[in-house]
Order: sequence, then structure tokens, then C-alpha cells
Amino acid sequence: MLCKNALIILPCLQDGCTALYEASKEGHLEVARLLLDMGAQVDKADKGGLTPLMAAAHRGHLEIMSCLLEHGAAANKADESGRSALYFASSRGHLGAVEVLLARGASIDLETQDGRTALFQACIDGHLRKARMLLDRGAQVDKADKGGLTPLMAAAHRGHLKIVTCLLENGAAVNKADESGRSALYFASSRGCLGAVEVLLAFGASIDSETQDGSTPLMAAAHRGHSKIVTCLLENGAAVNKADESGHSALYFASSGGYLGAVEVLLACGASIDLETQVSQQWHQVVCNICHVSPIVGPRYQSSIKDNYDLCERCAGKSEAQSAGPFSVRSSPYDLVHQVMSEQRACLEQGQRHD
Repeated sequence: MLCKNALIILPCLQDGCTALYEASKEGHLEVARLLLDMGAQVDKADKGGLTPLMAAAHRGHLEIMSCLLEHGAAANKADESGRSALYFASSRGHLGAVEVLLARGASIDLETQDGRTALFQACIDGHLRKARMLLDRGAQVDKADKGGLTPLMAAAHRGHLKIVTCLLENGAAVNKADESGRSALYFASSRGCLGAVEVLLAFGASIDSETQDGSTPLMAAAHRGHSKIVTCLLENGAAVNKADESGHSALYFASSGGYLGAVEVLLACGASIDLETQVSQQWHQVVCNICHVSPIVGPRYQSSIKDNYDLCERCAGKSEAQSAGPFSVRSSPYDLVHQVMSEQRACLEQGQRHD
């Protein structure tokens, strides 16, 4: 005979995981049932707030999820980051798990701490069937995260063409912008997603929509050297000589990156070859805000989180390499810039001491 209390007081791991949590995560249905029958706490969370139900949803263990819910597991309980079981199921594309949770009363628009919903996560990760089901069940198509990013922007950024189309067909606002003024068209243009650009334009995307610093989708495409998107935007009426608040045009960005194809397309469409930036007279006096030595040799590196920085090519490259992008929960470019600044300044101080 098993002692009921012996099962209940089995020690947790250092991260707070219980026997039930491990059984649920690994898909051991009979073990989970036994532990529950012997009195294990169904919603006992680890130190990060993850419950057995979340663990099972993340792995797509439908029978274990049903078992936990039958024993009273809270369908809408969230971890320390605000992620629920529905969020985990959506992020992994487990359609059956989503259906089970919704049938048990899971809140379809429950937000994480950064404001992301199950639909948002499904769109980021490219789960078309999941996105369709959530929309059919009433998910808010334009529910934005704390930075103003919508599911449409997320799908456009990742190049998930079918999801972009699905969202637009379900009424997504094509010209909605995030806190920096970036639209879905801007994201698609910057990332080189030609199909998404074409669909967004077909649904009425504003071709010359501006970010807070005056940048347009054409500039974003030229900056990355996406000549096919540059061509598409120009053929649809994009203003070839439009400049941002610093006077930088699409031709300027394509030229600074050495993108010959984009430069040729822009010139063929009438780009002004001698258009000057507003800071042209002071360009050679600008130094990097990190190392304070290297001259600026390219366009201004812009942090999408808080501030703008003038960075040399080397420091900007180091920051970009460490950044996970606008759709990640990792450290922001703002934090990374300060990390690099600290490292560079330490090196400079050490060099000065040796001098």
C-alpha cells in the first residue's frame, strides 16, 4: 500500500518542480492520475509560476491536460510573466490543446505581462490553423502588446504570408502602427517579405506611412537592400525622394549599404542623386557614442526601444548581433547598447592608463 502523505510531501527540486509537474511535463498519464488520486496539489507551481497544466499544454499532452482540468486545475492561471496554459499551447501550435482549454473556459485574450495574447503568439510562430481557430472563437484581431505591436505586424515581420492574409480577411487594421510609428508594411519591407508587402498594399496599406523619425517603408527596404521590394513600392507610387527627419532618403540608405541593385532601381525611378542630408556639413565630425573614437561611416543606428545612438559600424554590429529583435522578450537594444558602452569605455580607460 502506498502512503498518501508520502506522495504529497515528496521534496520539490530547487526550481520548485513537484512530482506531478514532472509527470505532466513528460506525458506520464497514469503517474499523474495516481499522484492526483493520492492528493497532490493540482496547481502547485514551480518558482517561476509554471503549473502542471502549463507544462502539459506546452508539450501538447491532451489526456493529461484533461485529467488535470477534471481535478480542478485553473485554466487561466498564469506564470510570473503572465503566460497561461493557452499561451503555451498556442506558442507550440498544439491545436487540440487549445481546443481543450477553450472548452474549459480559458480566456482567449488573456495577456502576458508584455501584453501578448495567444493569437499574437500564434501569429509570430506561424501557426495558421491555430490563428484561424482563435479568430473563429472571438479573439481580438488587433489586440496590441505593450509596445503597440499587433498580430498583423508580428506576422508581417516574420513573413507569414498566409497568416497576414488571414488577419486582413478577418478585419485587421492594415495601417495601425506601433509606438514608434511602424506599420505592418514597414515591418514587411524591412524584413524583405515581398509577398506580405504585396498583400498589404492590396488591402490598402499606406505606402508612404512614416515612423516617428520620418522613415518610410521604401527607406526601410532600401536600407536592407531589398531591391525587389523597392521596385514593388515604387511601382505602387512610393515617393522616391521623400526624406526622414535627418534628410536621409531611400537612395542615401541604399548607397550607404552598398546595395547596387536598389540604387539602380531608385535612380531609374527618378531619385535625386545630389539630395543632401541635413547634417552633411557636420558628418565628418560625428564620432561613435560608444567608443568615442571611430567615425560614423554608415546610417545612424536606431534603437527601437528608448533612445537613438550614433554608432560606428563595429559597435552597431556588436549590438545588433546580441539583439533578438522587436518580437523577443529578451534584453532590448537599449540594454545591449549600455552593455557595449561599458565594455568599450573600460578598454579605453585601460589604454589611457598604459599611455
